[in-house]
Amino acid sequence: MLGVVTGVAGGILRDVLCGEVPWVFRRETYFYATAAFGGDLVYVLMLRAACERRTSLLVAAAVILALRLAGLKWKLALPVFQTRE
Repeated sequence: MLGVVTGVAGGILRDVLCGEVPWVFRRETYFYATAAFGGDLVYVLMLRAACERRTSLLVAAAVILALRLAGLKWKLALPVFQTRE
């Protein structure tokens, strides 16, 4: 979980210092933080299931990569909040 927070906060800080809108706030960013959270969840669940640490890391990294690439290829994203008028 700390990796997700660090990665997202670092990306926000980088973009703000460059004078750009942070990636995590852009509509065309597909599964940016969600992929990291999904991989983190897989890693923790595998460790709790008594899997080997190296195997858990490799599977979690594969899940992150797969989610991110699937999001980019098929433009998958979480629903956008819309206020009522």
